[in-house]
Amino acid sequence: MVETAARPPAEQTVTPAAELPEGFKLTEIGPLPEEWRLVTLRDTASRAFGGGTPSTKRPEFWDGVIPWTTSAVIGEDDIRLLRFQRCISEEALRQSATRIAPKGSLLIGTRVGVGKAVATTFDVAINQDLTALVVSNDVCAEYLALALKEPRIQRWFGNTKRGTTIKGVPRADVLNLSVPLPPLNEQRAIARVLSTIQRAIEATDRVIAAARQLKRSLMRHLFTYGPVPLADAERIPLKETEIGPVPGHWDVVRLGDRCGKPQYGYTETATANPVGPKFLRITDIQENGVEWAAVPHCRCAQPELAKYVLESGDILIARIGATTGKSYLTRELQMPAVFASYLIRVRTRPELDAEYLYYFLNSEAYWAQVNAYKEDKLKKGISGSALADLRLPFAPLEEQRYVARALRRVDRKIETEEKRRAALKELFRTMLHLLMTGQVRVKPEAGGLSNAGS
Repeated sequence: MVETAARPPAEQTVTPAAELPEGFKLTEIGPLPEEWRLVTLRDTASRAFGGGTPSTKRPEFWDGVIPWTTSAVIGEDDIRLLRFQRCISEEALRQSATRIAPKGSLLIGTRVGVGKAVATTFDVAINQDLTALVVSNDVCAEYLALALKEPRIQRWFGNTKRGTTIKGVPRADVLNLSVPLPPLNEQRAIARVLSTIQRAIEATDRVIAAARQLKRSLMRHLFTYGPVPLADAERIPLKETEIGPVPGHWDVVRLGDRCGKPQYGYTETATANPVGPKFLRITDIQENGVEWAAVPHCRCAQPELAKYVLESGDILIARIGATTGKSYLTRELQMPAVFASYLIRVRTRPELDAEYLYYFLNSEAYWAQVNAYKEDKLKKGISGSALADLRLPFAPLEEQRYVARALRRVDRKIETEEKRRAALKELFRTMLHLLMTGQVRVKPEAGGLSNAGS
């Protein structure tokens, strides 16, 4: 017999009964362990309700001590609600549609932040963005929050959103979503396993954030005092310049006096077909660098290729659009590549270290100049001549290289942690699917994992 649940998402998995693993049954969302149930979210809750927003014109509504939240404080990867928006008063509860979701409830974004889901860790009042489910005694809210992160359900949320100004999902439709439900002890065990991975991701995020803050502080120190320990900074004679204080023995120069003439990029149509060199565009340059495998190609005859081909040490700067001023330093390229027309290439002369310049192009002093220039321009862009006229601190070459090495070490730490985070995210996605389909089972009494049928 095929177990069914009301209004499951349209996406189905069809498995012939003859191919079912031992101990599994066929349901409308595919094979599940025999002792699991397929239920709707409505079946998991004793109560379900939405929230409201007290009037902002009534200041007495916002002077209370009752935590109140919206979906804005819920991250895409969050499992538990650990923060709230602000506090409201009991008067606000009485005179508005705002209601309190007790600790251990499930919150689902149904109006804004559609598809987000977290378990509450404290009593909290909610606004109209959210639907609260007060779960039954045999249901773990954290497990449900995880079940709703399955790609099958997230695609359903994305495809079901309706509206003009605000796109939401009807609460009744959400409550009719089908989810697999193991016994309570296994729900809790699944939640523990996935929460452990999630905590590792969160810890890695904190390391990355701290490393980025260290980099910002280190840049400010190095471009102000030079390559000296923090404790010795007060002993360094400084001089005031148009870009702020710099060591007394440094100069401030025009970028164009220490680089070749800025060069605009190549105009051509990008294609996924390997018809020529890689074609680097503004959109290919992300915070973490360039994923060259995803960069398209373009047609480029030999004369143009010789003119626009990228070399190690080239610096590319976005000249127009929302990312005007964003820069990228090319390091050891593994394939021929040219750069697109909305980028400007800068090549340093021997007395200026390319990596030192690249780090300056990420500094506060650089961005202050770029933003001041953009304010006067209709399209908020920057020209090659304006880039050439930018001022930069010019240190002796050995000190430039010291500054670059110090900042590069921090960058390597960030890169390492970002790779770790990506690996953990992939592990989470894999384990989420395997655990939510019963292909890997948790042994609650031992806290271990086993493959289905083992």
